[in-house]
Amino acid sequence: MTHLRNVVIILVLAVVAAGLYNTVSGHGIPWLPQEVKVEGSKPRLVLSSAAAAIDYIEVREAQAKFDQGIKFIDSRQAEEYRTGHVKGAVNIPATKDTEVIEAALGPQSRDEEIVIYCDGEECGASTMLAGKLQRLGFTKVYVFFGGWTAWNTAGLPTEKG
Repeated sequence: MTHLRNVVIILVLAVVAAGLYNTVSGHGIPWLPQEVKVEGSKPRLVLSSAAAAIDYIEVREAQAKFDQGIKFIDSRQAEEYRTGHVKGAVNIPATKDTEVIEAALGPQSRDEEIVIYCDGEECGASTMLAGKLQRLGFTKVYVFFGGWTAWNTAGLPTEKG
């Protein structure tokens, strides 16, 4: 009987630990059901029926937005950002609270375009941060799907620090 109780305790602790990691890591699986819609050639992620769709862009479109002076946000953790990021990008980790996000963005208009990226196609931090920005009222949020990996591979402008 004690072995069974110990197994149950270990399983419960493992589920709790996994849930906490999923929530705060920026690389987790979203808790809300997702629906991906394809409009033309662009996939759009809908977090719920009440949420606005998130627009995903590829490296060419990200470069065009960079050339236009659109603000880039790196949603990775500060340690990853310091090792290299899109030139001029602001670091706002996806795990930050909305108050910290708003303070980091300053007086930015809710209608200005913003490009958010993280490590690459496997990283969910940019989608997580995009959802938070949409809930704060930002209307032109783009997730750069290839992220840092695609940007760096393409030899586009980067910086460290």
